[in-house]
Amino acid sequence: MAIKEPADQARITLKSHMLNDLGMDVFKKYQLLDKLERELESIDIAVQDADKAQTLEDIVTIVRQAQAQSQV
Repeated sequence: MAIKEPADQARITLKSHMLNDLGMDVFKKYQLLDKLERELESIDIAVQDADKAQTLEDIVTIVRQAQAQSQV
């Protein structure tokens, strides 16, 4: 998954907006979440949660919530 050229990788933070800062459209966002689900194996990310994600911090929060739910 390539990052939009103007984004300086050194300046990518949790507050980086996936579309505006990184050039990730909805399809790329879902690809990222799908890859995280496969890599972490035990999590299931709800579509409605994925739809709300705008920043990398949102993704981290969603993954942490999914991990917590999978441990219940």
